[in-house]
Amino acid sequence: MKELVDSFEKQEIPLSIVVLDKDWHKRAYNKKEHLKTGFTFNDEYFKNPAAMINYLHGKSIRLGLSVDPTEGIYNIDNNYSEALKYLEEHDGKIPFNVYDPRFIDVYLKLFIHPLDEMGIDFFWLDFFDKDKLEEEALLKHYQFYDMMRDYKRRPMVLAKNTLIAPHRYPVLYSGKSVVSWETLKQIPKHNIMSFHNGANMWAHDIGGYFKGAEDSELYTRFVQLGCFSPILKFGADKGKYYKREPWRWDIKTYTIVKDYLNLRHKLIPYIYSEVYKYHKFGTPLIKPLYYTNPDLYDDVLYSNEYYFGGGLFVCPIITSKDYVMDRSVHNFYIPEGTWYDFVTGKKFPGGKNYISFFRDQEYPVFAKAGAIIQMRKNESINDTTPPTNMEIDIFPGKSNSYTLFEDDGESDLYRKDFYLLTEIEYNYLPNNYSVIIRAKEGKSGIIPEKRNYKIIFRNTKRTDDVKVYSNRDEISFKTYVDGPNFVVEVPDVNTIGQLTVNCKGKDIEIDAVHLINKEIEEIISDLQITTELKEKIDDILFGTLEIKKKRIEIRKLAKQGLDKKFIKMFLKLLEYIDQI
Repeated sequence: MKELVDSFEKQEIPLSIVVLDKDWHKRAYNKKEHLKTGFTFNDEYFKNPAAMINYLHGKSIRLGLSVDPTEGIYNIDNNYSEALKYLEEHDGKIPFNVYDPRFIDVYLKLFIHPLDEMGIDFFWLDFFDKDKLEEEALLKHYQFYDMMRDYKRRPMVLAKNTLIAPHRYPVLYSGKSVVSWETLKQIPKHNIMSFHNGANMWAHDIGGYFKGAEDSELYTRFVQLGCFSPILKFGADKGKYYKREPWRWDIKTYTIVKDYLNLRHKLIPYIYSEVYKYHKFGTPLIKPLYYTNPDLYDDVLYSNEYYFGGGLFVCPIITSKDYVMDRSVHNFYIPEGTWYDFVTGKKFPGGKNYISFFRDQEYPVFAKAGAIIQMRKNESINDTTPPTNMEIDIFPGKSNSYTLFEDDGESDLYRKDFYLLTEIEYNYLPNNYSVIIRAKEGKSGIIPEKRNYKIIFRNTKRTDDVKVYSNRDEISFKTYVDGPNFVVEVPDVNTIGQLTVNCKGKDIEIDAVHLINKEIEEIISDLQITTELKEKIDDILFGTLEIKKKRIEIRKLAKQGLDKKFIKMFLKLLEYIDQI
């Protein structure tokens, strides 16, 4: 396990949680290692559990353990003899009985609390029996509320849905899934449907859990969807050929997955604030497109699209790509308003459907006009506490404001007002725009006393007329251009106070409208065919001939050596050009 954790750190990939499956505890009973239940560390694997826990905590990693008391309690566990003072033994074990208050009291105090005292952060209730849902729901309830006895630790359990008030418990687990595209197709639908019963926080195993065949494209699309999902969790069955570690794939897959896993970690301030809204006001983290566009409720192309918080919109890719053009041909709908590709900044006027071609490293996530997206980057790669270095991406076109919520992330002191709300206000005019960041509510000491801000005005031209104030004092800053974005960096800003950044310029927005012809040019450029043929293909596709004659001219290129698979592909592309 240490080798795994060290590898994530060496590869500069964040890791914030480790969950140990049932092999963490003693399982051997009557010379057979078969028990699912157990509450004592297997000293063959973990000779010093306390040191292991301290090691993980020193790396800012939380530790969860799988537990399954439904098999009963056996004499292989510490405190078994003590438990016999209160409970009776049957057939060599203390049988599970969730309806017996004495059993629950003994189970929690003698078997769970000692693990708590060692520093275990949460438990994964790893059992499910559709005929015993009430028993499992009760145990989940007791386990969760027992954690509330300690204000220093926020209660957290991971468990399957027992169908009884699922919204009352932190994270639900969808169970062991097959490695397949079919599994990937189900996840957006599953997450969206969970919105209806108020249970937004679902965990799915990235890449699938077992069976199937490992596939780099499937793995990549799983990670990208997980990046913009409530919970991102890797998990796989035993076996050395399940590849969940990014560095076990080819360099292209590794690079893409690493970028998205780092992006996910950067997005924690935004996601955390959105989940706070869910907790405080019932505003869901995931909301289906059909809530704003009910006419698309049963549309097979668009029914799995969803809003991810207040600023982002996701159109999941759930099918394999066209391997000839090396792109995913994706048909998606953009809601009313103006939206921007979250990565490239391409502009999409809303209220219409689009066809686009996504390379493996691209994913259809869009930010609305005026969106304010907060991101983090701390010195410790795994750290999830309020950051010293904060990046704020702001998209043009509309004034907006956003309230950032921050607390310690682990205790229930937020109930006693130990939190901080920071308002970020963006005032947009085509020739004058400003950002005001000010502490709004809560207490000092929750976040760093000073913070380094990197404010990125997306799709915005450079201007030299910039002024920055801390409260009323003008302070130093740095500006530069990064692609289509204008960046203002302000160091050492007092977080309890007000920061004002004012910029003036003429026609500030870069109007990078999405153009399908440009994407088709990129497809042609990437193909392994001669440059002369590429020029001829370009002339045909984008020329003035009517569509029928274009098809004839494309087919004629077979005599000049154009492979049949490319002819078929270009005839397909003509259909898309004709639609536009």
